[in-house]
Amino acid sequence: STERDVAAVASRESQAVMSFLMGLFEASDPAEARGDTLTAGQLVRRAAARAERLAGQPLAQARMLEVTGRLYQSLGQYDDAFAMLQRALAIRHGVNGGDALEVTGTLSQLSDVLLRLGKYSAADSAAREALRIQESAVGPEHADVATTLHQIANIAVFRGDYSVAEAYHRRALAIRRAALGPDDTLTAQSQLTVGAILRREGKEADAERELRSGLATLERTAEPNSAQVGDAILQIAYLLDEDRARYADAEPLYRRALAIRRRAYGDGHPMVAAALLDLADFLSRRGDVADAVSPARQGFEIARRAYGAEHPVVANFMGRLAVILYRVRNLDEAETLFRQSIAMNRRIRSRDHENIAGLEMGLARLLIDRREYSPAETVLRDAIRIREQAAGPDHPGTAASEGLLGMLFAREGKYDVADSLLRHSLATMERKVGREQPDVKELYGWLADVDDARGRPDEARRDRAIANAR
Repeated sequence: STERDVAAVASRESQAVMSFLMGLFEASDPAEARGDTLTAGQLVRRAAARAERLAGQPLAQARMLEVTGRLYQSLGQYDDAFAMLQRALAIRHGVNGGDALEVTGTLSQLSDVLLRLGKYSAADSAAREALRIQESAVGPEHADVATTLHQIANIAVFRGDYSVAEAYHRRALAIRRAALGPDDTLTAQSQLTVGAILRREGKEADAERELRSGLATLERTAEPNSAQVGDAILQIAYLLDEDRARYADAEPLYRRALAIRRRAYGDGHPMVAAALLDLADFLSRRGDVADAVSPARQGFEIARRAYGAEHPVVANFMGRLAVILYRVRNLDEAETLFRQSIAMNRRIRSRDHENIAGLEMGLARLLIDRREYSPAETVLRDAIRIREQAAGPDHPGTAASEGLLGMLFAREGKYDVADSLLRHSLATMERKVGREQPDVKELYGWLADVDDARGRPDEARRDRAIANAR
């Protein structure tokens, strides 16, 4: 029967995958057996070489190329991962009767790598193509479709399209509710994701309702101290953290999430590092200078041990440590780390990766504080260039960079150009993320300073009221 044939092919393929993976660790070739330990780099190079030997078995080869792509991705070698996945996709397209759902799997993985490369529109196209194939193969209401909808929504967040992201996240949640029921952990995950995007849009009350409901479901259905529960608690901490009046409620949540991750993953895990930096970030913003630095350094060291000195995740954590050191006024070390993180991102991502723009914003603030206006302007103009190129002139990130340039001109006493940049930035930001968002309030504070300097006390009072609104 056809079913039996399909099962036999699947079984052969999984055997092939198994022996491929086992073969990576076995030194059948004496030339490959120097030394007992394999580095991750050797392993992935060996995987790539073995995948080449499978030319006569296209489906098995496609699967191996995907495995190799995943290995490259975990090493932060996104260009190599992309090359492997493109080849896997070409093979799957070329095989007659190639499984449509296998193609969607490859496309989703490819989309994820493109997102990490900062190629947002290509990532979006790959994910939408996966969705199209998936919907026609299993129907638009199938639970698997929800995963792809979430992926498209996440890409929309990077592109600054929060309303698009919300619509796709909500559609995914509706599908999971219908297909899996309200008490499934995946349904709870979708609720948390909807809550997270509502938070970004400044819709605090709606966000809190979704987040607390998702957490309640997980606390009923998952292990009480599972990593998923820790993730949900962190999302609620982020929300409370955006309102100074609720800081006291946020801190115990950060600490509880950190404790849960320690138990779930062990002390040396990158997820523990991320929770340590979240706590440090919160403490530094609250003004607990002494308590913030130690968890920040600890988190960075864990990441460096886990990934090695040169990895995109290490570059990100280095940037986060720099921000915390800047806040506690350790400006010399913060500047060094900002510059090192920018350089590492350029080496291992690309000259124009969007992460660099965020780091340049941090560095520019530091330089402005030191009244080094000319170098700050150079850095900021580069950030604006990168963001315009990556996400367009209408992206909130581009607008935020322009607003910071406006603040710099205000500090230099160039009030006319400062006023125009700040107003232009605010118009975009309010349209995209609303007035409640912390960056928008900061822009209103800078605009109030400009109003004061230009002798407009009434406008200054109005802008300052918006900046300080709780």
